[in-house]
Amino acid sequence: MNTESALIIVDVQNDFIDGTLAVPGAIDVLPVINRIAEKFDLLFATQDWHKPDHCSFAVTHKGKEFDEITLANGNKQKLWPVHCVLSTFGANLHVDLVPGRILRVIQKGKFAGDGYSGFWDDDYKVETALRKELRQLGVKKLFVVGLALDYCVKYTAMDALELGYEVYVVEDACRAVGDKETVIEEMRRAGVKVITEVNMRVD
Repeated sequence: MNTESALIIVDVQNDFIDGTLAVPGAIDVLPVINRIAEKFDLLFATQDWHKPDHCSFAVTHKGKEFDEITLANGNKQKLWPVHCVLSTFGANLHVDLVPGRILRVIQKGKFAGDGYSGFWDDDYKVETALRKELRQLGVKKLFVVGLALDYCVKYTAMDALELGYEVYVVEDACRAVGDKETVIEEMRRAGVKVITEVNMRVD
């Protein structure tokens, strides 16, 4: 069993595919991710798991969707449509995503503050279980795929890099809400290796 490398599948949930916050072209990542997953023994998935009054929802602030506001604590917050509310169909991982292969689902966005990263929640005040799980398995190299490239994929990859992992983002197994190229350049400058399915090597 290869425990040096793990695949992190970010937020491939119904609401991001064809639901309330659908990412353009999101459905097309499913076959790519499923092919890539065959190369890995260790698969983790992250899952937005929001309360109905989550701070990122425009309706919570009576604001406009996709505006950016400043919260009472001084943090900037992008306002989104209501999405991935805990225990709803929209929050479920897509039924066709690597059935039966995911070792652990890491839930995030569960607290008052937002959490884009698979490693941190509640505005970086609460650590998820992801790093502990990876450490116990001896994982050193992470391949990150999923939705959306310019938010949760980026933050998960950048935090993984800061935590000392060798990090790869598989570009064609991701989709972005906005400007993909700017985000890819940002990640590359930080040290994330941005690759495609055809040129990835797990070992």
